[in-house]
Amino acid sequence: MEAVRWWAAYAYLEEAAVPGIASVKRDARCDVTLSRFLHAQAQARLARMGAAHGLRVELKPAKASGGPGDVRIGPVFIEVVTFAEDQKLQDYERFRENVRAHLFALDRGP
Repeated sequence: MEAVRWWAAYAYLEEAAVPGIASVKRDARCDVTLSRFLHAQAQARLARMGAAHGLRVELKPAKASGGPGDVRIGPVFIEVVTFAEDQKLQDYERFRENVRAHLFALDRGP
């Protein structure tokens, strides 16, 4: 369901020709971690809400201090902050995926 919501927000923003949508999509494709997914999802949802209300929206607007920001809706600049997964959680997920792959390989058998 989350993937459909994310896709719908991106489709809406592309149709509305919101500046910066291509950059957000590229960032999400290049970094598929949970924290990046949540960050990009928050950016897209906030931008979609602003655009749906007829406000001028921009993704990745320039910050006064330099570099890209996250979302500008009308005169409001929004900086989205997400936290990366704990290293122990990452290690556990990697271990779990390796075990899963091993069990599938055993299940295929000769």
